[in-house]
Amino acid sequence: MKATVLGSSGYIGQAMAPYLRGLGYDVACPARGEIDALSGDLGAVFYCIGITGNFRTMPYQTVDAQVQVLARLLSNPDIRFDSLVYLSSTRVYGTGGDGLGREDMALSVIPSPDSTYDLSKLLGEALCAAHTGATMISVRLSNVYGPDMREGTFLGSVLKTVADTGAVEIGEDPGSGKDYVPLDYVVRSMELLARKGEPGCYNIATGVTVTHDDIARVLRRAGYTVTFRQGGPLRRFPAISTEKLQALGGCGPKPLLESLIDLIPNTQSRMVPDDTE
Repeated sequence: MKATVLGSSGYIGQAMAPYLRGLGYDVACPARGEIDALSGDLGAVFYCIGITGNFRTMPYQTVDAQVQVLARLLSNPDIRFDSLVYLSSTRVYGTGGDGLGREDMALSVIPSPDSTYDLSKLLGEALCAAHTGATMISVRLSNVYGPDMREGTFLGSVLKTVADTGAVEIGEDPGSGKDYVPLDYVVRSMELLARKGEPGCYNIATGVTVTHDDIARVLRRAGYTVTFRQGGPLRRFPAISTEKLQALGGCGPKPLLESLIDLIPNTQSRMVPDDTE
């Protein structure tokens, strides 16, 4: 079995390549500058190239990573592949907080600097849907967490701050929340989709919204100080449907709150009785 991981230096790509090798895949990890010169059989392609936390300050690079590199790859007559899994995002469902984010729902996006990320991901999905001759799958990822999370993410920043100082102030309303999915589940699901998925779009999520207040309660029980900035904005993402992926089989992911303390870098537990807030 052959596989090609594009974006292998990123957070998900770094985990994807060794996971595939452990399953017996012959894995190639070309650098970004080598992609345009690719030729021959790429096997199962995992497109992990993208820009996340700093997309607002890097709009042109975001579009290049999430659309233009993909377009050149798909239009290259010198390559062939069996399947391509493109990393999109559940962010495309918006932040309304109501309803259920399903793969077949109509989406509404207002063009703005804040929606560059969403629009470029949707255009990448459209390019995949238009491509013929291979199984093309777009996966909408919720918020990925795991060891060595980037500090640019909300959760990574919170855990790094409590590790360094023992305390953190969260700038959003306690009722703000997101769906968090573990990295190991993401890579397992991507390989499963490349092997068994039908062409189209799949959510990779837990289906459960974890609020900032939920996270604060767990951290406080472990002895950390968590406060909320008065008047912080309420940002709550809609619940994400996971039925389509679950229909392919396999067990669901472990909930974030069960492993939250273990994710705090370079720290020892400060456990106190459960009834202490």
